[in-house]
Order: sequence, then structure tokens, then C-alpha cells
Amino acid sequence: MKRSFIVIAAALLGSPVFAQEVQQEVQTSRSYTRAANQALEITLGAGYAQGFGDIGAGQRSLTDETSAGGEITLGVGYRVNPNFMVGLYGSGAKYGTRALTSGADIWTASAGAQANYHFLPDNDWDPAPVGAVNGSALPAPTSATAGTSRA
Repeated sequence: MKRSFIVIAAALLGSPVFAQEVQQEVQTSRSYTRAANQALEITLGAGYAQGFGDIGAGQRSLTDETSAGGEITLGVGYRVNPNFMVGLYGSGAKYGTRALTSGADIWTASAGAQANYHFLPDNDWDPAPVGAVNGSALPAPTSATAGTSRA
């Protein structure tokens, strides 16, 4: 009797036990890459090029002579600190021709010095406006056919 009394008392006074899963904290560590500092920086770009404006007095405009083309840019710079880069760049583009310049090759080239300021160098997305001083040239169309005069 004493034994059954102890079992009944233990059952009434004992707190219920609930099974629970053990929560383990899973770390999703993101690899952290520091921004470049005192390093060489090489850039390569490709894009759309479009000439516009007047060539000179009494001549057709660039939009009469050319249409859209493609451009390639190569730059080399030195990252002074994580935020600031100074360097040089060069680019070249080949434009499409129109009826007035049919059979011609129309190229342009530019080169200059550039400076970039990286606002968020340690971020995945790093806006970096470019300030540049350059020189460019748009040569006169060259005829692919011998004996053709340019007007």
C-alpha cells in the first residue's frame, strides 16, 4: 500500500515531460573579402557607342555619317587606398555606316587619365563614379573603294 501511494503521489505531483528537438544554431558565414589597397587594378569594358554633333561648318553631322557601333575600353590603375583609384584608360569604337558613307570604315579612339572614388569598397555593390580627362579623335571616313572621292 505504501508503495502504491508513492507511485500515485509521484504521478500527481510530477510535472509532464514533453519531447523537444534540440535547436542547433547553423552559422551561414559569408566570406569576407577586404577591398583592394595599394594594388594594381585592371578594368575591361564593352558597350554601345554613338556619335552625334557637327563635324564642322558646311559639313554633314555625325548622325548623317554614322550609326551606332560597339566600343571596347581597357584601363589600368593603382588603388591608393580602399576608396581611391587613379589610372589611365584607352578605348576604341567602330561605328556603323549610313548611305552617305557606304563602304567606309569609321573608327574612333580615346585615351586619358581617370580617378575613381569607391563609396562602399567592402560591399558587394560598390558604386564608383569616374572622373576622367581625355583626348579623342574621330577620323574622316576612309573609302574602301579606290578612286572614290569624299564629298
